[in-house]
Amino acid sequence: LRIRETVRTLDIVGRYGGEEISIVAPETSLEGALQLAERLRCNVASTPIETSAGALRVTVSVGVAALSPEMSRLEQLLHAADRKLYEAKERGRNCVCA
Repeated sequence: LRIRETVRTLDIVGRYGGEEISIVAPETSLEGALQLAERLRCNVASTPIETSAGALRVTVSVGVAALSPEMSRLEQLLHAADRKLYEAKERGRNCVCA
């Protein structure tokens, strides 16, 4: 729900691996993708999830990549974003890397 509140209707959201979610944002520059990622990160971190055991604080680490001329397949774009995701995790989590 928080992701859907953050993205545009033309953005594509899907599960990518176990706990990973990918967002493909057509017609978006790298700067625009960074802004989207930061909005998502703040949206998730600012509102705890209510559970039967009480409120649970959740954060996200986000990797961002943009298409480049040498990328001919979507798989290459996803791999580039995945590398940045792991960089964000290495930096201490709850951050965005591009």
